[in-house]
Amino acid sequence: MILVTDISGSRIYLNSDLIERVECVPDTIIFLANGHRYIIRESPADVVRLIEGHKRRSTLSHHQQHTQRARYRLHSTAACRP
Repeated sequence: MILVTDISGSRIYLNSDLIERVECVPDTIIFLANGHRYIIRESPADVVRLIEGHKRRSTLSHHQQHTQRARYRLHSTAACRP
């Protein structure tokens, strides 16, 4: 999810996986796969940066969770050995 500001100034979260395209005509409009569209204050370049940051954090979080589970399994099996 990315946090953007709609045209009225309200902060809203959008699912970045549903974003199909972003246009600047002259306001920035985000079109979602479900047919919804949002006019926002951020520029298209800002939206791209927000999405990239979200993807980077999601990938890092997934990697950290996987590493922690592997470490837990390693410690758990080591503790069970005689």
